[in-house]
Amino acid sequence: MPEALVMKKCHILVVLLSFHLLLSSVFTFADQGDTTFVQTFTFGSPQNAKFLFPPDSIRYEKVLMNYTLKCNPNQNPACGEWDYTTHTYLYDYTNEYDSTQMFQPTFLANGDSPDTFMYMNSPSWEYSAWWEEYISYTSTITFDSGIVGTGTLNSNMPFGSSESDTRAQYLWTSSELIAAGMTAGDISGMRFRFSSLGSSMDRLTIRLKHSSKNSLIATDYEMSGFTEVYSRNTSFISTGWQSIEYTYPFIWDGISNIVVELIYDNKAAGVDNMVLADSSGFNSGVYSSSTDFYLDFNGPDFVDIPAAVFSNVDSFITISFWQYGDPIIQPQSDYIFEAYDNAGNRVLNSHLPWGNSRVYWDAGNIGSSYDRIDNPVNTADFEGKWNHWAFLKDVGIGQMRIYLNGTLFKLGVLKTKEMSGISQFKIGSNGSGTNSYDGYIDEFCIWDVALDQTTIVDYMYKDVDLGHPNYANLQAYYQFNEGIGVNAADASVSAFDGSLFGLPGWGNHSGLNLMRNFQETDVRPNVIFEQGTYVSNVDSILILDSIQQDPVALFLYSDSLNPTIATDTLYVWNAYYNNYIYDSNGNTIDSTAVIPDNTLYLGQIEYYDVFEITERFELGRFITPYGNGLDLGSGWTWTYDVSDYRTLLHDTVHLSAGNWQEYLDLQFIMIEGIPPR
Repeated sequence: MPEALVMKKCHILVVLLSFHLLLSSVFTFADQGDTTFVQTFTFGSPQNAKFLFPPDSIRYEKVLMNYTLKCNPNQNPACGEWDYTTHTYLYDYTNEYDSTQMFQPTFLANGDSPDTFMYMNSPSWEYSAWWEEYISYTSTITFDSGIVGTGTLNSNMPFGSSESDTRAQYLWTSSELIAAGMTAGDISGMRFRFSSLGSSMDRLTIRLKHSSKNSLIATDYEMSGFTEVYSRNTSFISTGWQSIEYTYPFIWDGISNIVVELIYDNKAAGVDNMVLADSSGFNSGVYSSSTDFYLDFNGPDFVDIPAAVFSNVDSFITISFWQYGDPIIQPQSDYIFEAYDNAGNRVLNSHLPWGNSRVYWDAGNIGSSYDRIDNPVNTADFEGKWNHWAFLKDVGIGQMRIYLNGTLFKLGVLKTKEMSGISQFKIGSNGSGTNSYDGYIDEFCIWDVALDQTTIVDYMYKDVDLGHPNYANLQAYYQFNEGIGVNAADASVSAFDGSLFGLPGWGNHSGLNLMRNFQETDVRPNVIFEQGTYVSNVDSILILDSIQQDPVALFLYSDSLNPTIATDTLYVWNAYYNNYIYDSNGNTIDSTAVIPDNTLYLGQIEYYDVFEITERFELGRFITPYGNGLDLGSGWTWTYDVSDYRTLLHDTVHLSAGNWQEYLDLQFIMIEGIPPR
């Protein structure tokens, strides 16, 4: 390795004398020939590039390399805590070639290549069975009831089947219940008064709990502690009062308010059941009724987002979404999103989390150097439940922020690298489509502004609409509500739809898991609470349910001249079984395999990956200075004698240098003459 003349403040006089001697040498040899200056890297330029040097027909007696280091004025502080080993490399292309034997599978099914793959050309199904319990009365010992509400308003809640899923809660105060004649003890059922009938409700579930709340609001309703009293596929056969007999009674303490929650999960939208209701005079109910899907990432899945989404992104950004990590797999070292520029450098990225249970947020770059903040995270905040994340950067004030469920999770300062030039962005993987995320993602928003905390909190539990204070800054909005297909619609005015690869599956927020878009109401259904004591028994029937499987992205390869390029892409479905037979305990004892439409047998296409042999030479190395607040003025120069590398420094030369956090100027001084050896 060539010897460097190392410059330090304590040796400034020695360095200046040494540099003066080098300049004297230049002038001394000038009469033997001209001196050629070759400028390569300059302050702020990329530090991996090719440069034109003089041809090897010109003889040089000495070649010097001036390595000038300067603090970056675009950073604060301009000089950071570098302390890196930095190298200057030259890459010699030998014009000699070698190759590596490679094999390309003849097909990829969702990124995998099993020995055999059987598939259907039309949707296939998964079947599941569950026991539906119900109560049967033999005789009645005592019976009483209390009616609350006598209004004539028509309401589609809580049985509004025009949406596939509903979750509704209603509160009755203890004073209302007592006034209706109810007493402490078992509540055995309730009646609703129907004015018109609609669709049936799959797995209608009713849960009750004692509550200290005096009202229900969209951001403060009952989340836990319920007792399930009823869960059955339910339809109503006539209008008027219809009774729902609880499978298990709820024991009222006689003094607490009661909240009743009603939930159902239909596979498709239908027709509303209408009930008569009354105005309670206070916020006595909340409900969310929607057909709400999300994406399920499992394996090599991602969503490719058009680069045009980021045409306005430069100094400000917010990326927000809901996330639910797979508790079996997480934490693992993967990417929940990443963006590249045309040079393949990272511009945006988040690991949520990395394998070390830390969340990383990278935003803005200069070359391959980027701004970063990171923080350790609790397991419950990234896996096994839904969490809302918002990643922000404001170059104007030099801040990066992460918000978790509306609360500041991490703040970083002195972050001023801009985020322009994004050419590739993926959700659920890194920029090249690998290191894929495993878990669910929903409501993915991209803004060209750093949202304030209040706005994040106000909108995290509801859809973005025209009333959003920063709606004009919304660059893309992926609600993932399609439920089928290979496209993710952009619900913003931009209409930059995303494309699914892999494929991610479509998941449905079941009624129990609805947590967004709750509305408050004072309209409460008229009900009769039943309090009966019976001779009864609980029985059950086996219910068989079917769910359409997610499609499989099938890539076929058959071109031996271009073996890695797919010759066809199909969207198919896995082969499946039907006609399940169950024993008395509900366990599967037999089934019938559905004959697949096609069966593929794995083959391998042999090819050779040809590459030029490249030799890397190290022209110099040293440790960059350490310490915030260091001042290098207009730059400090280290001079290397690299004459031994003259045979490589001719014509087109490929160089790389630096660690991209400092400014670097690299110049070669080539003195013509007869080399000493």
